[in-house]
Amino acid sequence: MRLFVSLVRRPVASQWIYLSGRGFKSQSNKEKRSTSIQTHRLIDSGPARTRFAPSPTGFLHLGSLRTALFNYLIAKVTGGQFLLRIEDTDQKRTIDGAEERLYQDLEWAGIEWDEGPKKGGPYGPYKQSERTALYREAAEALLNYGHAYRCFCSPQRLHTLAEYRSRLGQPPDYDRTCAHIHKDESDDRASKGEAHVIRLKVPETYPDYRDLIYGLVNQKKPSNQASVIGSFDDPILIKTDGFPTYHLANVVDDHMMEITHVIRGSEWMSSTPKHLALYEAFGWQPPEFAHVSLLVDKDRRKLSKRTGSIEIADFREKGVFPETLCNFVALLGWSHNNKYDLMSMRELIASVGRAENENFSYYQSIQSPEKKSRNVEQLLKADAQNYTTPTEFIDRNIYFFSAPTKEILKENKPALKLHKVPPSVKTTVDVAVFREALKGFEDMGLKVWNEPAFIKTLTTSTYVKFAQRGITDDEDPDWMIRAKSEKSWCALIHSFLRWALVAGMPGPDSSFTMCLLGREETLKRLELAIEILQEDDSVNNNQEDGLPLVMGMGDVTPQEAPIPEETLQARQAALSEKEYQGSLVFTEKEEESGQNNDSGTDTGGSDDLF
Repeated sequence: MRLFVSLVRRPVASQWIYLSGRGFKSQSNKEKRSTSIQTHRLIDSGPARTRFAPSPTGFLHLGSLRTALFNYLIAKVTGGQFLLRIEDTDQKRTIDGAEERLYQDLEWAGIEWDEGPKKGGPYGPYKQSERTALYREAAEALLNYGHAYRCFCSPQRLHTLAEYRSRLGQPPDYDRTCAHIHKDESDDRASKGEAHVIRLKVPETYPDYRDLIYGLVNQKKPSNQASVIGSFDDPILIKTDGFPTYHLANVVDDHMMEITHVIRGSEWMSSTPKHLALYEAFGWQPPEFAHVSLLVDKDRRKLSKRTGSIEIADFREKGVFPETLCNFVALLGWSHNNKYDLMSMRELIASVGRAENENFSYYQSIQSPEKKSRNVEQLLKADAQNYTTPTEFIDRNIYFFSAPTKEILKENKPALKLHKVPPSVKTTVDVAVFREALKGFEDMGLKVWNEPAFIKTLTTSTYVKFAQRGITDDEDPDWMIRAKSEKSWCALIHSFLRWALVAGMPGPDSSFTMCLLGREETLKRLELAIEILQEDDSVNNNQEDGLPLVMGMGDVTPQEAPIPEETLQARQAALSEKEYQGSLVFTEKEEESGQNNDSGTDTGGSDDLF
């Protein structure tokens, strides 16, 4: 795969990436031309193992969704693996329900992980709270090799030191007071239970590294700064509670899980030198780093789950399709050479695979609602031959934007009974039939909900199963009874689905509608429809002549025993496959005429219902 990232910039002497006092600079294109190639491949060779490592301290927002999506796309286009890892070491800030919501949001967006929680894998466990023994072992190794030391300073002393440095205009680094404690004394104090943390002893200068997007990055920190002001950027690796910090756990996990590419937001660039120092201390080969642009709001403030940025759940509740949202965030900070911006997940993967000399910007603002509205208007104008105004478009597709209310469903409820069936087959239907159908839809896997053909197949098998229960002895040949029953059941379930999903509004077939609405919304609408049926006695008010075709669930059984396999084979032999399949064809027009005309006249047709 040829994946390139453009490094073209304005020819300035240097560009400050961060203004945090650390002095991170990225060389300009003018400086690099003599020593480096203009473009860098994002993936040099082989499958990429990427990961998305969120913390359950908040809920997924646009920025984190985009990070997950970029990692997913790179893994898929290279034939690699995409991992999900939960970084839950910050126990104090963990929010109840955030982890489960994270799984739901990713699954809704269509971002499926190959390894991680709920799926497992060869490098588990995939929750950092379950890997603490590994981190302590790694920290002990650094202590033994002299790359780390225990710090016994109290929180009060560290706070006072930070305030003092702040007044001097210095960064809140540490002064290495505890770095001079002999290891034997340090071990003894730790064994007696004295509170402490473990710090990394960083080098006086950090090594340069090449970012796949920003190019060569270095930290212009004077080599004599530590001796002049006693400032040492020694990050904490193990906290007093025994849990690791982000720095240690991140590096240990990425190495042990064989991550080849770390793709994350540019706000983490200031941590990358510390991570490289850890890799060097352990003697490990670091992965490739690619820091994508920072997402900000219209006021240029960073999107953050702590400041109430737009959460993915908000988009779900507003009815935004997952494909739409993924398409939107994928193009934030990344341009492409495709003719159109509208792309499905498969097309996004293919687009990443074809990308050459693409522009990854350094920051990207989120469009305001006003600009988004103008974009919608432009899309409608492009389709003006079908829709003259946005209002008309909404009116014609109203139930794809909002679910029909209970009152609307009651007003439009069709007569849910079987039509044109042999006399021996009862026409009345118990509400338990639809509850059982709902259970079948609930059991369908998430992948099925993205494929209308799969939904159609499973829905067809549902009405065939119900139809077989109503076959009784009759003068007509068995196969004819079965064929007529299945045809009538096809019309009934189609009528129920169209009513439950869109209040009977014309539009795409039921399987495509279910695919558009998605699993969660489809099940929600079906549950409401069944609730209405349970409240309405009209479903079960015509049972004087015997039992319903399909009985309620529980201790009541169908009136007919299962059909022996030999009988089914004999029926199939009596009718050719072509003739049998043709007898099952039914159209919406026939359904309507069947509900209003019980004379048994067959109108024919060949339109698929599902």
